[in-house]
Amino acid sequence: MNPLVPIVLGLLGAVISAVGATALARRQRSGRIDTSEADDLWAESKAMRQELRAEADSLRAEVLSLRAEVTAMRVESVAMREESVALRQEGIVLRAESVALREEMVTLREESVLLRREDLSERLAEQRTEEPPP
Repeated sequence: MNPLVPIVLGLLGAVISAVGATALARRQRSGRIDTSEADDLWAESKAMRQELRAEADSLRAEVLSLRAEVTAMRVESVAMREESVALRQEGIVLRAESVALREEMVTLREESVLLRREDLSERLAEQRTEEPPP
């Protein structure tokens, strides 16, 4: 046997080992995992992320809707407060007017009574002057 054969076989084995180790290292560093369990975990993880994104989008839409509703309710509340204040002020004015009108009515009734008395007195006086003395 040729003395170079063991050396060549040794070198050939070393080259094959180096190429195999390099290929294996690349596979491990590539970030891809081809086992069925890992694929299932990645798929499940992706599905969970998609579900969470969809839920986040839905919640964002709900928050925007609720903010709009709150803004509308605040505007309505301000309008109702303003109306309430205006109605209270109107009530105060109307109460004062009512009191004044009642006082005027009392005065007019008193004047009416006085005028009726005067009228009655004048009529009685006229009747007395018109009647012949007995």
